[in-house]
Amino acid sequence: MADVRDAIESLREDRPDADDALREVLAADAETNAWEFDDIDIETGIFGELVSRGIVEQHNGGYQLTDPAAVEAAVSGDESDLDTHADDSDNATADIPSIGAVYALQSISRRHFVGGVLAICLVIAFRLVSLPSVYQSDYVVLLANDPYFYRYWLFDFITSSRHPLVVSEGIQVGEPLLLAALQVTTALLGGTPAVAEQVLAWYPVAGAVGSALAVYWIARRLTDDYRVAIASVVFLAVIPAHGYRTLLGFADHHAFDFLLLGLTFASVVSFERASITAVQDLRKRSVWPWIFLAGGGIGAHVLAWSAGALLLLPLAALAVARALAIVKHETTIAAMGPLLISTTFGGIIAYLGHTVFGWQALYMVLPPLLLAGGIALLSGVAALARQQEVGVLATLIGLV
Repeated sequence: MADVRDAIESLREDRPDADDALREVLAADAETNAWEFDDIDIETGIFGELVSRGIVEQHNGGYQLTDPAAVEAAVSGDESDLDTHADDSDNATADIPSIGAVYALQSISRRHFVGGVLAICLVIAFRLVSLPSVYQSDYVVLLANDPYFYRYWLFDFITSSRHPLVVSEGIQVGEPLLLAALQVTTALLGGTPAVAEQVLAWYPVAGAVGSALAVYWIARRLTDDYRVAIASVVFLAVIPAHGYRTLLGFADHHAFDFLLLGLTFASVVSFERASITAVQDLRKRSVWPWIFLAGGGIGAHVLAWSAGALLLLPLAALAVARALAIVKHETTIAAMGPLLISTTFGGIIAYLGHTVFGWQALYMVLPPLLLAGGIALLSGVAALARQQEVGVLATLIGLV
């Protein structure tokens, strides 16, 4: 069936390990017409993909392949076995189970969508508990003292004739990108004091939603399970530290930092999942948007907060782990390519923000470039250790 073949092709594009899973279920299907999940040796994530895409269907209390011939042709690389010129009666008969598979796929997708939306609504609901405290009579009362610092500079922008991307000298070192984002948003929505009050009140909630979407994406990419992704958002909704700092009216820099952090690491997870093991793998068009998004997030980090470089420490740890993996699994240093490129790109963005707009001190924008240099050095150590057949422990000492 054409829809099953399309689903198999799509799965193989998304999952490098798809062929192994397809061979496993094909062998189980050849032994019996109704097998259980325990009878096969594949992960739950990819098995869920097989079911959700209609490649595997329920049958007699177990499972079976919807179209074994299509699976066999896909894993063998020979699609000539498939009869693509069957007469209309054969096609009509073949379409009957495909309709059921499509309906099942739509049903599962609908449940995932509804579950994700409800999880996001839960995030928003917990951020609105401060509503009575923020909206008092005709006033918008911000939570805590620090948000009034940004309120002062945002109202200074409203009363001046500055371009939205130009921040006052009083905040050029600190959180200039945050204020620029607030200024641009306020200008787009009308540029009045009333609009500025609403932007300050609601920006943390928007940051919470953005970071929740990033958590959903990260969990989905790491586990290949929609249920884990939805549960991750639910847990984020009730984490006190995140909830408090993204409350309605808590217009500090934290919500913006959470948003940038989520964007950066969602992008890093995405290009790491692309399984770059050789230089030619970098030709994949799908990996480059994630590399540049990660770089944009890295550069934005250090421009948005004076201590934003601290948020890059996990990337340094990832570089060490990736270097050790190169030695252990004897892969090429091309695996370090996406992280090195994204960090370099982020460093360039941060430096341009400093030189063009005067944002941050020079020592604040250099860490991404220094990190890129460190990653390049780690790559060299890993390549040398692999060439000399040095063990992982000795390589770790060399990396340190």
